[in-house]
Amino acid sequence: MVQHWMTSSHGQRNDKILYYDCSNYYFEIEQEDGSKKYGKSKEHRPNPIIQMGLFMDGDGIPLAFSLFPVNVNEQTSLKPLEKKVLSGFGCQKFIYCSDAELGSESIREYNHMGERTYIVTQSIKKLKKEGKEWTPKMLDSGSTKKNHKNPNDPARFIGKIAVTKDGEAADIKQYLDEDKIAEEAQYDGLYAVCTDLLDDDVSDILKVSEGRWQIEKRFRIMKTDFSTRPVYLQGENRIKAHFLICFLALTLYRYLEKKMNLQYTCEELLNTLKAMNFAEIQEQGFIPLYKREKITDDLHEACGFRTDYQFITKSKMRTIQNKSKGKE
Repeated sequence: MVQHWMTSSHGQRNDKILYYDCSNYYFEIEQEDGSKKYGKSKEHRPNPIIQMGLFMDGDGIPLAFSLFPVNVNEQTSLKPLEKKVLSGFGCQKFIYCSDAELGSESIREYNHMGERTYIVTQSIKKLKKEGKEWTPKMLDSGSTKKNHKNPNDPARFIGKIAVTKDGEAADIKQYLDEDKIAEEAQYDGLYAVCTDLLDDDVSDILKVSEGRWQIEKRFRIMKTDFSTRPVYLQGENRIKAHFLICFLALTLYRYLEKKMNLQYTCEELLNTLKAMNFAEIQEQGFIPLYKREKITDDLHEACGFRTDYQFITKSKMRTIQNKSKGKE
């Protein structure tokens, strides 16, 4: 209902591109309970956490979200939520864009169906920090069994020598393969863009991919400016309500930010709105207590009504309230 009101009030969404990403939020509790479980926190917290999957349109406006336990692979969170987007929002033709963690072969195949396409990043070759740290430890312990299912297994940097310089048989010796490390190090931090848009201009594809930073910013705003975490609630319904309120607040903020031509930060807008207080004169009306500035003028312009009069009668205030609720 809210999304329908947004569309009817502010025009059609830019649903030609849909970004998807996941993040997690921690609770101020010590024991696991229900969907609140211990796991790898993106903020390196020891508390139980819950994960959120978020769809965002091409203008950076939130579209849909889901919550799931941290012990559920985030890749499996995509399809159920995307099916809801397909059926509930009429989005049938769009570019799915995400990072390498949410760009598996299965996800790419799913977004190659119908009129959907995809643009995802893929690691060329990433030498993980933990790989560098664990390789010397593996040499010391003698435990160098390779896990061929893991391309980041640090054991791949352990070489073996089983002959002497004269070619005679000898005990197997292990060594740190510096050449292998140097070979892979040249790809550190480099990603390729994987897409099925084979006929599109490369610059257009890269522009879409570079827009992924917006969804990361939305998560950051929810966690900081909107205080989505830490979560103090216990009941599952209350937790869902908490995240729904934060999601709606983020959606409203993005529409307001867009209507104000991206002139102000989230912190500036929130601080200004919080400071727009009034003193009630008994039986008469209200007097604004805030200072008129450019940002307050822009807010009034964006919202379609003003509250910065020297004096506002009760009748006028009721008119403003009705207008703010879309009743006029």
